[in-house]
Amino acid sequence: VSFSSLTVGGNLSVQPNAGLTLPAGSILRARGQLVQLGTVTAAGSEVVFQGAAAQTSRWNSYGILRASTPAGVTLGAASGTTVTVAGSLFVEPGATLTQAVPRLQLGGNWSSSGTFSAGGGTVAFVGPSAQALLSGATHFAYLELASAGGVVWATAAGAANGVTFSTGTTDLGVATHSARGYWAVAGNASFQGSSSTVLFEGT
Repeated sequence: VSFSSLTVGGNLSVQPNAGLTLPAGSILRARGQLVQLGTVTAAGSEVVFQGAAAQTSRWNSYGILRASTPAGVTLGAASGTTVTVAGSLFVEPGATLTQAVPRLQLGGNWSSSGTFSAGGGTVAFVGPSAQALLSGATHFAYLELASAGGVVWATAAGAANGVTFSTGTTDLGVATHSARGYWAVAGNASFQGSSSTVLFEGT
């Protein structure tokens, strides 16, 4: 199945041996649950969660992901332990996004004007070009910076359990950040931020 724009008022389930392709530039507006038992190809598209009630999604990959549901969106995986968002992720004002998968990989920017619940998992910035934390004082559980083009922290960020700099250069900007657990720099990765402050709050 292929389409350019679709609003689904109920649940959407991709059955075993079936395939759903969201072409580049297409938008899927979901108001119910998303279930993946077959194949979903979503790179370059956008999925917008805008339900009147709480929503759960169990897809392994997205293009752009936008959470607009006040009652909350819970992000799980169809299989395995990783969900990949190839593009940017947005949590809109008044909305809540809960991570219910051990690893959430992001290829674009992170913008949160709502509420993000990390659920003990890792959010990893893994884009091939520059990425940014654009808005919202987001608190992560584990944060990994592995973007080949580096990551700019244009807003405050916190990590409850640990931060790992794996690849590229991270610019901490001018905000005040907080970190508990570890602060680890691996390989050729680095961070900079002469005007920023990092508060190490571990006990």
